[in-house]
Amino acid sequence: MNKREKIGLIAAIVLLVALIWLGRLNGLKTSDWASWVQAVGSIVAIFVALWMAQAQQRKAAGDADDRSVYEQLQKAETLWTLAHWAIGEMKRALDHVETDGAHGTSTFTPGRLDHEREMLERFVTPSDPESAAFSLRIIHALWETRQNFDSMRDGGLRDYFMQITLVHIQECEKQLTLLTHRKGVLKADCAQRGLVDE
Repeated sequence: MNKREKIGLIAAIVLLVALIWLGRLNGLKTSDWASWVQAVGSIVAIFVALWMAQAQQRKAAGDADDRSVYEQLQKAETLWTLAHWAIGEMKRALDHVETDGAHGTSTFTPGRLDHEREMLERFVTPSDPESAAFSLRIIHALWETRQNFDSMRDGGLRDYFMQITLVHIQECEKQLTLLTHRKGVLKADCAQRGLVDE
């Protein structure tokens, strides 16, 4: 029972005691008591019905808020995983260039950069600008890594490719750290609401 319910119950008891006291003070007869009980009962029933409707609305609003926070957590966790994979692909591209594509040392294929970029593009929505901004930063890094990889193979700009790819990896890792913090805050909020285990 919350504070408002306790106050309402106490107020109802006080009102009932006051009505009984007034009735005895004025010497009400049995037939008068029946009329008063019926009138007071009707008024109490109206207030109980209003209170129940408000309680249902508060619960529905709370459930919607819980659902929204949980969905944000799920989205942050998915985005974190995709970003982690994207950084891994950029590192594999760098490794591929460093080893000159030697057999057995690299599992990199340029199409994987495109795949990770396409997966992250799903998070670019106006309804969640924070996730969209994060996704766009990583998408840009993936796109530029892919473009530079193709140019490097054609024009031999190996050192430039390695430097710019390292910068992109560092920027993406900073973004991943920020997303890790956001994910932790959302998880703590969900745990406090009883939606997930800590």
